[in-house]
Amino acid sequence: MMVLINAFGNFGKNSIPKVPDFKSIGVYMLYLNKIYECLRTESNPINRMYLNELILNWKKVEATFDQDSESPITKLVNTVSDYTHYITQPRFLWVEKKTYGFPADHDIFQSYYLYDIIEKLLYSTGLELNSESMTIMNKPFTSAVKLQNDTFRNQLSRPVLDSNNTASYLTVALEFDVQYRLLGKRNFVKLDLSIPLMVFYIEKFFNQHSFIEIEKLRKDIYTFNSNAILFCITESVDKNYLTQYEEIKDILYVARANFKHDGYNHLQPQVFLKIFGRIANFINGELMTYDKYVPFGHVELYNKI
Repeated sequence: MMVLINAFGNFGKNSIPKVPDFKSIGVYMLYLNKIYECLRTESNPINRMYLNELILNWKKVEATFDQDSESPITKLVNTVSDYTHYITQPRFLWVEKKTYGFPADHDIFQSYYLYDIIEKLLYSTGLELNSESMTIMNKPFTSAVKLQNDTFRNQLSRPVLDSNNTASYLTVALEFDVQYRLLGKRNFVKLDLSIPLMVFYIEKFFNQHSFIEIEKLRKDIYTFNSNAILFCITESVDKNYLTQYEEIKDILYVARANFKHDGYNHLQPQVFLKIFGRIANFINGELMTYDKYVPFGHVELYNKI
């Protein structure tokens, strides 16, 4: 079988700024989009009023992203944290006997704002993201390629390759247009592949189920790119599974510390500074070879999942 592969677009190695500049960075804001989706389907007039209020307040948050600051990551995280504190007001939460408000699992309380923070960090690296060949999206990526299920004779005469995709994750991926044909045949068949470079598993609460998902996700990522990098970002963890977290401690980031300020458990800027540092190290990192390994006797793991 002959295969032709084309990765669209053109991008090269870019320097990583020591302090990211968030000005003039256009990022698709997932959290705001979720609020708009809720507004389109909400019929309760009080809830619609609340959603419009949230939209106005989140736009103020977005506006601060682009303001000059000596510590842009810290300012970014603190601004989002203040917003998450604001939406904990009892009036927003539905309880029994109330005719308005939102249940605790509603989208406005979910961690979509973490996606927005990570996107800002990624764009600040200077990489040419969302080009034709490299994308950053909350989307599936390719986890396997196999022969389409068919009879033996059909597979022999008209083989078709299928790609399996994962669930949606915030992913930096290379987009491939693969064209293949059976040797001896003339016509090519097109197959689109999305190969992960960086994957961000983001969840509000990390528990045993999350750990099982991570183990499967590792395998899916390694299928097409053993050099890809995985981040697990959560707001809090289930303390009953601390021994399991030990196995993924190098990729797990807990965004809220175990202490409170002003009665509220805020997002911690230092956690996101570590995430940004790991992203920058990965982008600038070199592939470990045997010649490099021998003098040191160890391999730096920042670019491994």
